Amino acid sequence: MRSYLVEVHGTLLQTLVNLMNDYSTNLLLYKDGYYQID
Repeated sequence: MRSYLVEVHGTLLQTLVNLMNDYSTNLLLYKDGYYQID
């Protein structure tokens, strides 16, 4: 049971980290493009 929880939480954590990385990358790209319009 314990290893199952660790596995699930580890996967969730990895997914969250990936999402945050994607989000921050997109945000940076968006800001970059946004300021270049001016």
